[in-house]
Amino acid sequence: MFALLLTSGCRSGAVAPAGWTADETADVAPEAWQSEAQAVRDRTPRLQVFIHYSRTHSTHTALRVTTPGKPPVFWDPGGAYGLTKPSYGRKNDVILDAPPDLPTWWVYRKRWLKEPFLYVFEWDLEAPHARAMRDALLDGAINGRKAEVFQTIRTPGLCVFGMCEFLRTYGPPHISTELHTNLLPNTLAMQLWDENPDRVLRYEGDLDAVPVVLTRTGFLHNQLDESGDMVPAQAAMVGEATTVDQ
Repeated sequence: MFALLLTSGCRSGAVAPAGWTADETADVAPEAWQSEAQAVRDRTPRLQVFIHYSRTHSTHTALRVTTPGKPPVFWDPGGAYGLTKPSYGRKNDVILDAPPDLPTWWVYRKRWLKEPFLYVFEWDLEAPHARAMRDALLDGAINGRKAEVFQTIRTPGLCVFGMCEFLRTYGPPHISTELHTNLLPNTLAMQLWDENPDRVLRYEGDLDAVPVVLTRTGFLHNQLDESGDMVPAQAAMVGEATTVDQ
């Protein structure tokens, strides 16, 4: 029964749902996705949620927050990144020093864990929102289980429980407070596709792979009608309050 739970449906989240297509305007030059260029990209306040896949099932989730004027914060709940390298300053599952950027994290998971797929769900944030997320993660890193804001230290194998708790607490209005807690990272991914990310990056292939940037066709991101449903781009441009079944 447990084996069936781990394998059934685990790969469905590794395929983008209908309506998500490659952004033809995205920069596909390899140098645009190397660490130097990513440092410039990190000047934008942003939430990045990582969903990992082996060839048979989903394996892990992690999170990264960028804030203007501050170093990024990387949360690896129940993971192992930096455990053998004290210079990374891992504390209570938060990487305090040398937090990995996108290419570094992809190489780590691809080289050492042999994972063929990685999805990065991205939401562009207002600076105060990003700072609130960052402060919560740093509080958990410093105070551990005594943290009053959010406890970042998590049991290995239960990363999704912590991630859902964090996203429900600090994700709104970009992410719903109704996010369902589950065991499998893929089940979380299937919910995140519907949480209107500004873009989703798909890594696949070699260590130096350039991600495919996926955007949702026909929708203006972060534009909602009064009921909270997304407004189709064409209707939004002409000012129609059209709701969409999701």
